[in-house]
Amino acid sequence: MEHLKKNEVFASILIVIAGGCWGMIGLFSRALSEAGLESLQIGALRVLVSFGSLLIIILATNPNQLRIRLRDMWLFIGSGVLSIAFFNVCYFMSIEENTLSLAAIILYTAPSLVILMSKIVFKEKITGKKLASLTLSFAGTFFAVGMFSHRIETSLYGMIVGLGSGLGYALYSIFSRIALRKYGSVTIMVYTFFFASMVLLPFSNPAKIYDVMVHTPTVLISLFALGWLSTLIPFWLYTKGLEHLEVGKAALLTFVEPVVATITGVVAFHEALTAANSGGILLIILSLVILNIKFKIPIHQTASKDYNKV
Repeated sequence: MEHLKKNEVFASILIVIAGGCWGMIGLFSRALSEAGLESLQIGALRVLVSFGSLLIIILATNPNQLRIRLRDMWLFIGSGVLSIAFFNVCYFMSIEENTLSLAAIILYTAPSLVILMSKIVFKEKITGKKLASLTLSFAGTFFAVGMFSHRIETSLYGMIVGLGSGLGYALYSIFSRIALRKYGSVTIMVYTFFFASMVLLPFSNPAKIYDVMVHTPTVLISLFALGWLSTLIPFWLYTKGLEHLEVGKAALLTFVEPVVATITGVVAFHEALTAANSGGILLIILSLVILNIKFKIPIHQTASKDYNKV
């Protein structure tokens, strides 16, 4: 039992670090955007660099990790196409239709979707602590991304593609957790990135990407930083963490991402840190504390005595 608890603590640390790495995406993607690359192109290059790097590592260390059964291919199509590729396409469409803040808020419906799906697929309990953590985290994200300083405007289409991004984001946890029953985290990732790359690249205008790379070769630094520090490493940490942690709890721990994103904006891009931003960060931190401390929050009260007995 003690060993299992240590594994859970270690897994939680891995996932929090993963969320932190994802939160630094803006540090690298902004440089790529300023060089002339569009969001979909950045997303395609992100998974392509991750796939290529991981493939080289596997071939140099343990090629057996590439072995999979054809009947299990649906798992990697699910994690690569239905999750990563679908998430990227929907999120970029959401950014175009909505404000950046609203797109981020809708995206973070993902943990609630993960909790619901993990209840159905893995029979995980929806506890009071999870609901309390989810409520505080979502409210904290609302403040952290500055939604209260903007008027909320969207369309039915904007809401649909936004929810699609949240669904795609959530599905990685589900497909990868199922795949972990048969394969290691590295195997899951390499095929996930492979299928995601194959779907995204044809729609990303490779000719324009090549042109940008030729005229601005320094973007390669930002590209590989994005591919390694904000994609390959965090996905490995997150997938590894799923080996020893409930899917619902793992999804909630990723709420550290908007905290790091906000701090990154303040430190790297000199964005203003408002009282709302600070309050949001504190709410998210509080939600993570509630999720990890040992106490129970009952969802409903039950009678302590059976008054039908005499």
